[in-house]
Amino acid sequence: MQEISINLKQRDAIVTHQHICDCYKAAAVSLMDMAKSLKHMRDQKLYTELGYESFGDYVENNDDYSFKERQAYTYISCYENLGEAFLQSNANLGITKLELLTKLGTFDREEVVEENDLAGMSVAEVKQLIAEKQALGEQLSMFQAEKEANKSAADDLKKAQAEIEQLKSRLEDAQENYDDQSDKDAQRIKELQLELDELKNKPVEVAVQKPSKEEIDKIKETERKKLEKAKQKEIDELKAEQEKQIAKLKEEHELALKTERDQAAMREAQLEKKVKSSNSEEAVIALKIIFADTQKSVNAFLDKINDLQSDEEKKKFKSGAREWLSLIVEKLGEE
Repeated sequence: MQEISINLKQRDAIVTHQHICDCYKAAAVSLMDMAKSLKHMRDQKLYTELGYESFGDYVENNDDYSFKERQAYTYISCYENLGEAFLQSNANLGITKLELLTKLGTFDREEVVEENDLAGMSVAEVKQLIAEKQALGEQLSMFQAEKEANKSAADDLKKAQAEIEQLKSRLEDAQENYDDQSDKDAQRIKELQLELDELKNKPVEVAVQKPSKEEIDKIKETERKKLEKAKQKEIDELKAEQEKQIAKLKEEHELALKTERDQAAMREAQLEKKVKSSNSEEAVIALKIIFADTQKSVNAFLDKINDLQSDEEKKKFKSGAREWLSLIVEKLGEE
């Protein structure tokens, strides 16, 4: 038998793929590792070594696990934006909540995690909390910008006052020597007086005080109502879309079942005809097909038994299988 040879990149692809499969079965504790491996598979394009044309084709159509392409990119985004340490410390939150946390900056994200029991909150509650945090951050940024503008206005006021003092000093000097000045000097004094009056009448913006707690609470309440309205609209849209999808899936499922039943009935009729046929060769072929189907069913039955969590259930099904097989052996022995 000829030995199959694979190159290093193919081996890397196979190892990475198997690692993703293992992580998929234990996502709660291996979320970070799976996200990291998905990123490696995508960045290195290892999926091409497994026969897939694109990363989306790979994650959605491989036989060992199944993701929507968007979900796979969600894991990768969380890994890239949150980092390994954060993912390891907060894997219990689940990928949906972790994705929501990527919308916050590092400081706000750590503050939200420390001050709230995110694990005990629903996804909708976490989403609203983050939206409120973002809205408050925007308002505070506006207040900070306004504060900087007011500081600039205060600096302008000080500068204007300094100019006024300089003009007053120059005016006083000019007035002390008025009798000895020429007409040109007198005119200059008049001009300085006009400049002084203009500066005194020049409007200067007054610094706005930092918003009070009541004002901030009012802003938060307004944003909360907006979010609730938007959330309700989103829920209604999702509900309508889900109902539409359910109806479509139900229709497709019923059609598939009907087709499968029709095909099974046709196949069963053909096999029965061959089994009862006087043609020995047709009967042998039919029995081989039935035997192959029986093997598949038995193997599937054993796999399902191994998937059971309860040892008691496993024992019950195994006992029933032994009795059934004993009856078959007994019948075969009688002939």
